[in-house]
Amino acid sequence: MKKLYTIIVTTIVTLLITNTALRAQNFHLFDMNHSKDAYPANNFQYPEEQWEDYTKYGYAVLNGVAYFTANDGIIGEALWRSDGTAAGTYMVKDIYPDYLQERMYNLTVSGNKVFFKVDGPYGQELWASDGTGTGTYLVFSSGSSMYYLTDVNGALYFMKSYYGTADQLWKTDGTPEGTTMIADLYWEVGGYRATKLTPVQGRLFFVVETFSDGPELYTNEGTPGSTHLVKDINPFGGSYPSQLTAVNGLLCFGADDGTGKQVWVSDGTEAGTYKANNPKNITVNDHGGTDFTIKNNSIYFSGRY
Repeated sequence: MKKLYTIIVTTIVTLLITNTALRAQNFHLFDMNHSKDAYPANNFQYPEEQWEDYTKYGYAVLNGVAYFTANDGIIGEALWRSDGTAAGTYMVKDIYPDYLQERMYNLTVSGNKVFFKVDGPYGQELWASDGTGTGTYLVFSSGSSMYYLTDVNGALYFMKSYYGTADQLWKTDGTPEGTTMIADLYWEVGGYRATKLTPVQGRLFFVVETFSDGPELYTNEGTPGSTHLVKDINPFGGSYPSQLTAVNGLLCFGADDGTGKQVWVSDGTEAGTYKANNPKNITVNDHGGTDFTIKNNSIYFSGRY
């Protein structure tokens, strides 16, 4: 009887897989590279961005059109767009036609444009596009790495590494003259590395590791000089904030005050930053990039007690 059960289950699974494959063929939209895979995607430059913010970096969608990078096997990687039809799927622009090694990362919609990073022949650059070839242009030539492209009320914020020594917070309106540094974390807070840039009602939260302390939660209101430590959650070595998530105008995140990583809440002030009620002392599991999930104003997370 056990053998029969195994055969039945195997047959059902096989049928399900076959049926899924058949149904998947109905969604084949456009063959960009006839000889091999085109790898249509929104690439990540840094592994931590993929694990921490994978939901943010799906295909960038502007005005009902999806934007992504793809390689047609002829000109190399380029910016593409699709409205969901074969006729509406085409290349927007080949950034450097004479350079086949350019890479493009982190397509992010902000305002009425799609922003993305390019590793081109002159180093890393920030580009913007309105969805047309003529409307795709260079915004900023960094000279060093940029990461965590993040929209806040129509303006794009990003972190920029100052030649590998310390991170800076920058802001752009999509024009070269409107691209400015908001905070130099080295001089303002003694920090050298910033991660997990997260917007909550116009305020930016992020995690900073300083030369004197482990990672803690910091915030910036979008103006120069407004960067500050939200709360020294663990004065003895850093609370390692993780899973930063906006919920009902507040930031929810995991942090360790020395008694284990638990759920915390913050409005950006020290007095308004506190540990959530947790009578069973459930600790947060943040291994493997597990994010908080929001449904019906409730937080779901992986934990143990």
